Amino acid sequence: MKTDKSKNNKECKKYGMAITNYVLGEKIDVPEDELLNHLRTCKQCRDEIVNWQDFNAVLSTDQYHSRPEVIEKWNRFIKAMTNQPERHVDVKPGENVILDDDKDIGKSAGMIWNMLGKYGKTPVIQLPFKAGLTFDIAYGAMGWLLREKKAQRIKDENGIYVDLTKTERHIYEAQNGNRG
Repeated sequence: MKTDKSKNNKECKKYGMAITNYVLGEKIDVPEDELLNHLRTCKQCRDEIVNWQDFNAVLSTDQYHSRPEVIEKWNRFIKAMTNQPERHVDVKPGENVILDDDKDIGKSAGMIWNMLGKYGKTPVIQLPFKAGLTFDIAYGAMGWLLREKKAQRIKDENGIYVDLTKTERHIYEAQNGNRG
């Protein structure tokens, strides 16, 4: 860890490599539940995992982040950090269940719209974490915002981002004051 201000500095050192490996999708040397419990109570280590995620997002590809096991891992992380109840739907083999996500998607689209208005261009891979949403809901909401031309995807040499369109930016600023 970078600072000695944390009263948990010794404990934080225990989780340093686990944080790195967690972000990289490698095996971690402590039980995942133990790491997530520590992250719930330690802002310094939460900041560290976000920093590693930022770094990894620049280096990694969309292929890595679309792997089911990676999505599942990050959904567990987001749920643990936001205390979201786990949504469980029983599905029998050969059966399809249609989820009624319209309410969740609409509400989440509003949350993301406000977050983008406040903070601006955000890496797509960080959207669920920054919004405190699961991957499926966050990306569903982002898809709705893109389809309605309220948001846009931007790609540069550092990655893929999402931001409000110019029109939506003006609407946000008119409603909330210029973000300066």
